[in-house]
Amino acid sequence: MSDNLTYRALKNKFGAAISKTLCVVGCLLGTSVLSVEIRILSFNLQNLFDSKHDPGKSDWAFLPRSLKRDPLVFEECLKVRGKKWKNECFFQDWTEKSVEKKIRALAKVLDPKKLGFLPDLLLFQEVENEAVLKRLQKSLGLYPHLVHVEGPDPRGIEVAILSRWPLIQNAKVHATSPQARQILEASFEVSGQRLTVLAVHLPSAGNPRIRRVENLRLLNRLALQIPESQLLIAGGDFNITRVEESKWNLLETLIFPQWRVPHQQDLNPNVGSFWDKSAKKWNKFDLFLVRKSSGKHWSLSPQIHQISERPKAFDPATGLGVSDHFPVSLLLRESLSLGAAERSGTSPSSSRKILNRVINLGLWEAIQAKLKNFRILATEKAKSQ
Repeated sequence: MSDNLTYRALKNKFGAAISKTLCVVGCLLGTSVLSVEIRILSFNLQNLFDSKHDPGKSDWAFLPRSLKRDPLVFEECLKVRGKKWKNECFFQDWTEKSVEKKIRALAKVLDPKKLGFLPDLLLFQEVENEAVLKRLQKSLGLYPHLVHVEGPDPRGIEVAILSRWPLIQNAKVHATSPQARQILEASFEVSGQRLTVLAVHLPSAGNPRIRRVENLRLLNRLALQIPESQLLIAGGDFNITRVEESKWNLLETLIFPQWRVPHQQDLNPNVGSFWDKSAKKWNKFDLFLVRKSSGKHWSLSPQIHQISERPKAFDPATGLGVSDHFPVSLLLRESLSLGAAERSGTSPSSSRKILNRVINLGLWEAIQAKLKNFRILATEKAKSQ
């Protein structure tokens, strides 16, 4: 059936069948008879590195110990600040076996059977390069489309996306400065409409607050540039602590006016995606933002996936642990209520919009099949009487 077939043409062609279809499908599927669902998951993978050195990147900690005898590596490790990170650079043995164990641990967490659902999009933070991302992609086996753009981060940690849907245009990157972490923009077609995703990883709390503020402002500028007709979602690791938010109101002043932030609706201090060991407090670093102007018709169901009592970083020596973050997910649901306008005799424009939406979603064939089955059942019932 042609996409531009109007409600009047449908009505003239099928007559009462339209009303019967709406009613039958409504009876079969409930009040909100047709719904579009999008499931997105964000996960800070905490150092998904391969075991090779990437030129220009400070990835010396993530090399086999056998390579750290090299004077060049030794000199680079001496430059690392902080006792913990310096020791990691000198002594951590990051081998091919370590990479394989890390990927297996991540794949286990991301198994749809463990999650209870199959995400449509996976937003990742702290991915070293496309090569190691492809290894995770192959291990998961459910996401044919990979989105990654090499960035300038000196440590070599990037944001990336694995998707069940193909891109509808080339991905873009945005940054507050040439050396800053990039925001990855990717667009997909979902059930006849455009979805644009902004994958983010804001600088950690060890960096000046202004760097997080600049990234939040950049998100708002990007939202103004993207047409309001597009569903727009930002997601990732925002690195805003409870203390910082209570003192400076970064989300409240910069984000809440323009975005819905479903994971912030739960004010329980005993819930979070990152455990601050020193402060002994939970933080909700990992968030999704849904632009209000384009996402107002969608219901939002956020979830933090507590895979253990607390997040446990991966230990390459033992193969235990996964990441110092829990994954978070968001279910978006847009429902189309069919039949109400028909039964009530209200404005036919409402029914026209609904039917055009049904056609755009590619669901008309399913409705016709249900109507056909209904007619067969009704005929058989009439014959038996």
